[in-house]
Amino acid sequence: MAASPPRSLGHAVTIGVRPAVPAAVDAGAALTVRLFVACRSGCDLRGRIVRLVAPDGAVTVHELTGHVDGTTVTDEICVHTPHAAGVSTWGLVFPGHAAGRVTHDAAAVAMDVDVRPHDTSVVVWDVPSPVPVGTPFTVKVGVRCATLCRLTGHAVEVRADGVTVGRGTLGALPWPDTRGLHWAEVPVVAPATPGLAHWAGIFTGVNATPDHRASQAPFTFRVEPPPAHRVALTVTVRDTGAPLGGADVRVGVYRAVTDAAGQADVPVPAGSYDVVVETDGFAGHLPGLDVHGDVSVTVAAVRTPTEAEEHEALERYEASQWG
Repeated sequence: MAASPPRSLGHAVTIGVRPAVPAAVDAGAALTVRLFVACRSGCDLRGRIVRLVAPDGAVTVHELTGHVDGTTVTDEICVHTPHAAGVSTWGLVFPGHAAGRVTHDAAAVAMDVDVRPHDTSVVVWDVPSPVPVGTPFTVKVGVRCATLCRLTGHAVEVRADGVTVGRGTLGALPWPDTRGLHWAEVPVVAPATPGLAHWAGIFTGVNATPDHRASQAPFTFRVEPPPAHRVALTVTVRDTGAPLGGADVRVGVYRAVTDAAGQADVPVPAGSYDVVVETDGFAGHLPGLDVHGDVSVTVAAVRTPTEAEEHEALERYEASQWG
């Protein structure tokens, strides 16, 4: 009677990735991982291979090179998630093999990864207010990617009630002293109706690679009738009568800065205004200025503590409290 051939021993294996890939990953992200095969009997599978199937169908072959605690792993490999957001599927395939009486079963696993677009944020600044009706002006719109992508050349918009009223292109250099805040100057025209305008700076994310989320930043400004009259201001120091240059002056919401002679012209519509003068070390106030034509006024500013004097006084106070 002939002897029966020896029965082969089929070992089941599990395959996977270490560390585990997060359920959600940024588009275009680089991930450093090792592929592993674990035999339930603890077999050393070095020299065998694992195939990695990318979402686009591309296959790469990786050799198992290390064996620790019953698990055989590849060297570290770098993979990149797709640039397009959505669920992407990666495949791992261990083809199995036979070595003498021992065989290892083939194994395959599919891994779904939620590829998410990059988060972005928008800021808007240098918004003048008030603006005369129908007047052209510009605002600055900046966009920052959460992963600091270079957004040069991408479009930004300014919208009013969902309608695009201005467009710009993000420049090559980030705004000074920021990390990745690319910006554009966007020309717009003020509404034809006086009132409070509610607009928004918009980044659509269209054509950005990898995918980026759209984002926006609302901003407001006041639209006033066109200035019909001129307030000619002269600001002096009350104690000496000397002109006060470089002072910020405000006629209602309309602003200007005095020249070296202490003078500033402020165009305003007809109305009644409080005039306020503010600068470091001086302040002045003229209430209830009625403007129904061009008018010239002088405001005498009184001495106030400078910022340096206030800081010094605070330091003396704190020293006395703790001394």
